[in-house]
Amino acid sequence: MKENKKVLVVAPLSPDTGSHESKLYDMISDEFDVKWISPASDLAKTQMSNVNILSKNYFLFAFQIRKIIKQWKPDLIHFHYIDHYKSIANFFRPVSTPMIATVWGSDIMKGPYESRLWKMSVANVLNTASAITCDASHSIYEINKIISGKKIIKKIFFGIQDSESLSRDNCKENIIYSSRGHLSRYNIDKIIVSFYEFQKKFPDWHLYISGVEDPVNTPLYKEMVNSFGIINKVKFLGFINSVENRNFMKKSKIFVSIPENDAVSVSLMEAICANCICFVSDLPANYELIVNGVNGIIVNDSSCAFQRFQEIDEHLMQKVNKKLREQLTFEESKEQLLTLYNQILLSQK
Repeated sequence: MKENKKVLVVAPLSPDTGSHESKLYDMISDEFDVKWISPASDLAKTQMSNVNILSKNYFLFAFQIRKIIKQWKPDLIHFHYIDHYKSIANFFRPVSTPMIATVWGSDIMKGPYESRLWKMSVANVLNTASAITCDASHSIYEINKIISGKKIIKKIFFGIQDSESLSRDNCKENIIYSSRGHLSRYNIDKIIVSFYEFQKKFPDWHLYISGVEDPVNTPLYKEMVNSFGIINKVKFLGFINSVENRNFMKKSKIFVSIPENDAVSVSLMEAICANCICFVSDLPANYELIVNGVNGIIVNDSSCAFQRFQEIDEHLMQKVNKKLREQLTFEESKEQLLTLYNQILLSQK
């Protein structure tokens, strides 16, 4: 029996079966022998096999990744979210072993502007990659500002599994749903303040906030809610799994995601598939999916202005979202990624 080619993936890891990482594993594990490397993960459990959690310490990580690459001898290496760990791993990658780099968003749009060392790490990886992937046209623009020379650059979404089911049997309620993390860059405080103003005129609405909590910010957000006297209208859900997340998408009328920087987020794609009215940041990537005033609202710097949901023609929104859904399927993304893998591997012969 013919042995599958070996792919070494170096990427973050989440315990949620609906995460970016789990989707990537599902895309490639049937056709390739996959070994997953995740530095400094707070992972509790995973359904993926052959996962290696390495040290957060850069020196120990270097020793560990060098040993794995030398012993396992992968046919292809795939880096996700480009940072110092990927640059270290890239140093130990044999020149003959091709590498694909996938940028996520802040690694290319924020990191290089805040740290010269980060920019050097990103440049090192991207300039030595056989191909680069991302999920937003604006990311391609940022990539081209860093790389020297021509590269294969593909826009490939992570894709939404069973996207059609998100749009079926939805009984929408007066819920505003936020599913992003609680780091400062996600502006959860702005969402709470905007909801406080909104509920004065729309008292029968509720705000549900999920996402990975932050030990500093989350208590402050809860105190804000308490001080505004809206504790009975705002619910903090904590980190929830993909099934629970989909259920909230299906029943929420409004989805809000207003980070300071981002590529095309999976949560936004899910919200579109679920026909939520999407309130999103004024970022280039969001314009690739949101037509302002048609299937969502582009938020300015001062307020989310949730009352603008009344401007949306839901029938027109559903027509636009149906066309978008066809582009955002897991199956389409899987086919594009496997085609790229095989293209790169064939070019090495």
